[in-house]
Amino acid sequence: MRLAFLSTVTDGFGAYRVKLEGDLTRHDVAVKVQERFKDLGGDTLDKLDKYVAHCDGVAHLVGEMCGAEEDRDQRRRQPP
Repeated sequence: MRLAFLSTVTDGFGAYRVKLEGDLTRHDVAVKVQERFKDLGGDTLDKLDKYVAHCDGVAHLVGEMCGAEEDRDQRRRQPP
């Protein structure tokens, strides 16, 4: 099974994300979106890092709006 991560800002691309998720999903392709993350603790950047590390592809739609801003601790985080 292939795994794809779809990254969009909900307010700007919510309707497009739903359509694109449906278009990309196949019997051998699962599409994951951030809104369905399970709350396992930790910060958003760590969750994204874990999800994307296992993906075969990432689609990121960029527009005029931005998503939620990370908190100060996440901004100071050093890459592994």
